[in-house]
Amino acid sequence: MKKFPYCKLIFASSSSVYGHDSATPFVITESLSRPGNVYAATKLADETLSYSYCATYNLTMVGLRFFTVYGPWGRSDMAVYKFAEKILENEPVPKFETNDGILERDFTYIDDIINGVMATLSYTPRRCGEVFNLGYGHPENLLKMIGYLEEAVGKKAVLAPKPVPPSELLKTYADISLSRQLLGYNPTTSLKIGVEKFIEWLNEYRQRRKKEYKTKKSPSRDFRNKLRKEKEKRIKRLQEKELKRKNAELNERLEINKQIYLTYAKENNISVPIIKKDKFDFYKDKSSDGNMIMKLGSSYNDKQNLLQKCLDIDQCIAVRSDGYLMSKIQPQKNWLTRMGEPGTGLYVADIDICEADLHDCDVNAGCHHTGPAQYLPDQEFPLRVRRDLLIHKFNGIDITSMKKSTNFVFFEGFDSNGGDFIAAEQFKGNIPMLESLCRNLTQCIVEKINILFKIAACI
Repeated sequence: MKKFPYCKLIFASSSSVYGHDSATPFVITESLSRPGNVYAATKLADETLSYSYCATYNLTMVGLRFFTVYGPWGRSDMAVYKFAEKILENEPVPKFETNDGILERDFTYIDDIINGVMATLSYTPRRCGEVFNLGYGHPENLLKMIGYLEEAVGKKAVLAPKPVPPSELLKTYADISLSRQLLGYNPTTSLKIGVEKFIEWLNEYRQRRKKEYKTKKSPSRDFRNKLRKEKEKRIKRLQEKELKRKNAELNERLEINKQIYLTYAKENNISVPIIKKDKFDFYKDKSSDGNMIMKLGSSYNDKQNLLQKCLDIDQCIAVRSDGYLMSKIQPQKNWLTRMGEPGTGLYVADIDICEADLHDCDVNAGCHHTGPAQYLPDQEFPLRVRRDLLIHKFNGIDITSMKKSTNFVFFEGFDSNGGDFIAAEQFKGNIPMLESLCRNLTQCIVEKINILFKIAACI
C-alpha cells in the first residue's frame, strides 16, 4: 500500500469490537478498550494498525464493521448455516439462554452487505480511522431465527438448552444512521426473507454436492486425498527412518557392551560360550515362556523375517510364531500346547542350551543337554535362584566390596517392580539373615522383607 497510495483500502472489521460494556445500539463513536474475546481483540488491532498506516503513509482507508452476516456461500460455522444443517440432519440445536433472556443478534443478509461494500467504493474518507457499521439495524433473538429456519426447512428443531459462553455478547445492535447518511446504505432484507432465500440455496447446494460426490470427481476432494496420502507416506518414511536410527543406536550399544564383557572375560579367564545358530527346529503348536527380547507384531507368522531377526541378535535362541524373540526358554516338558493358525509354533535354535548358559535352571542345580533345544534341570536348590550373566565386577566397579562397606536403608510401606532373582521363603521376616544373604550374593542390591532379592530397582 505504501507504493500505491492512490489505491483505496476497504478492510473488514466486526461487530465483536464492541465489548460487554458497550451500550446498544452500537455507535461508531463508542470508546473501545475492552474486547470480550480474542477474535474481537484481533479485529480491534486491525483497526488500530490501519489507522497507524493511514496516518504514517497518507493512505486512503475505510473500515466496515459487519454484523452477523448470513446467506448463500456463507461460513458453515456461523449460526444460521450451522443451525440449518443440524435441523436437516436431525441433530440437537443449541438454545443459548441467560438469566436475562435469549441471545439477540443483528442478522444481516449477504446482499445488503455487498451493497454496503459497493457503496463504500464511491466514498472518499474524511480522515484516517473512519469506520462504518453494516448491519440490518434491528436485532432478533435466536429463538425467532430458529423458528424461521423451521418454517423454511419444514422440520421442527430439536432444542438443547446450553449456557451462553462467557466470551459471547448478549446482544448486537448496529446504529447504521451514519452509514445511511454518508454511504447511502439501505438494508432491505428482513431475517424471515433472508432465511427463506438461504434455505432455498442450501437445499439446492446439498443436492448438487451429493450428486457430484456420487457421479463426478471433485478436484478439491481429490486434491485433499492426495495431500492426505502424501502426508501419510511422509510420516511413514520419517517413522521408518527414526526406527532405523534407534535400531542402529541399540545395536551399537549392544556391541559396545558385548566387547566390554568379552574383554573382561578374557582378562579374568572367564569362559564365554560361542553360540552358532546354524539351524532352527520347528515345534508345531508349541509355545514357551522365558526371557522376551522384543515382539515383532508386523511379522506375525512370518517365518523368514522372524528367523532372520533372531540370527541378527546374539542373545536370541528361540522365536514364537506370534512374533516374540526369546533369549531363554523353559525345558521342553514345560512347553505349552497352543492351537492357532496353521503353521504356528515355536522355532528353537539347534544349540546346546546348557553349554550356552541360556536356560532357566537354578544356579546351584545342574543343566543336562538332552537333544536339540532340550534340557533337564537337576533337583532344585531350596533358594529358587535363576541364572544371570551379571559379574561381580563391571567397568572396574567392585560391587561386592561396595556392599560390604555400606548399610541397607529401609523404606517402610514401599515396593519396587523388576529385577527379582531369588525367593528365599524360609527366611521370611528374618531381617538379619536376609541382609546377610544379600551382601554375599554378587547380584543383590535390594532385599524385601517378603523374601524377594533384586538385581535392580526401578525408582
